[in-house]
Amino acid sequence: MTISRILTVERLKSYGMAVAQLIEILRAEEHGHVVVPSRGAHPFYSCAELVDLSIFGNKDRNLRRATYLPFTSDFGNASELCSASIRRYWVNLLVELVNGKQSGLAAFHNRLVDFVHRRFQITPGDTVVHHSGNGSRVVFIDTAVSGRAIAEIIGSFRECAFSDYLIILFKAERSGFRTPYREVIETEARQGRLRIIEVEELFSEDQSPLLNGGCTSVVFPNLIEEARMRNGRMKDLDAAGGGVYMLNATSVLHGSSYNGITGLMHHAIYRYASEWFESPQKWSYDEVLSDRILQLEKDLPLVPLEREHTLMLADHLIKDYGHSPTVSPSHVIRLDLTAEDIRYLV
Repeated sequence: MTISRILTVERLKSYGMAVAQLIEILRAEEHGHVVVPSRGAHPFYSCAELVDLSIFGNKDRNLRRATYLPFTSDFGNASELCSASIRRYWVNLLVELVNGKQSGLAAFHNRLVDFVHRRFQITPGDTVVHHSGNGSRVVFIDTAVSGRAIAEIIGSFRECAFSDYLIILFKAERSGFRTPYREVIETEARQGRLRIIEVEELFSEDQSPLLNGGCTSVVFPNLIEEARMRNGRMKDLDAAGGGVYMLNATSVLHGSSYNGITGLMHHAIYRYASEWFESPQKWSYDEVLSDRILQLEKDLPLVPLEREHTLMLADHLIKDYGHSPTVSPSHVIRLDLTAEDIRYLV
């Protein structure tokens, strides 16, 4: 598929308009924490940070600091785990972090983040839950296709008796939630805990890092298998997890024309989000963007969006280790750790 089939003017404009709506919600709602659980949501929040600072010069750091926790259930050979158990792990970890606890899950996760940052060339994202003093409410910025993941996450929030949150959900205009999950989502919306922002096409979901702002997730299947047997808190909850964001997945492309994809995306979304706040809205960038898309297509006749390309990025960042990374169909990087490192972490 060519660049012009994936990145169209209308798709990028709809992302920019969605970013502007996100900024308006964040500025209007009192909240204390922002959490980004999805790779597909990263372009929305990262652009919102820049536009908010540029347009408003906002002093509220809460709009420009988010906690990154990869709620992915794509764990490969951790085959006995159901997705609900994995969502349960992440939700309970989030609640621990919000409440300032350093018990079983938070201690394990923080140790893993520190290890990954020191051992590999990976930027795991900010995992500290920041509080701005504007309240305790958690804003949870996510994407959805079928609705299954967010319905499971909501179910885990209910298990924790935690309701002080607002979910901002990005979805494609023409897609609908599946029947078992639609009722859960609609109930949360009626209770004022969920807002939906629609885009023309959700092209950043479960795709190459080049299409979601240069990030992916790294999970550790054999660590998860060991932790779920030895971590008391995980056993009590029937939950398991172990992974981090890789926010610098495309950093090895410095100076490469491949970076043009991410750069064009970010600049276009930024421009359209900024124009949203202008009066009148001129949308003067359409023609320029159309020309840039065609030029990028000439520079990159073969679009590097396959799993093999994501694996190449991973190989550059995970070097000289006992095991080699693999890549899942949704572009999540999987890495089995050495026995020595597992003993250290668990």
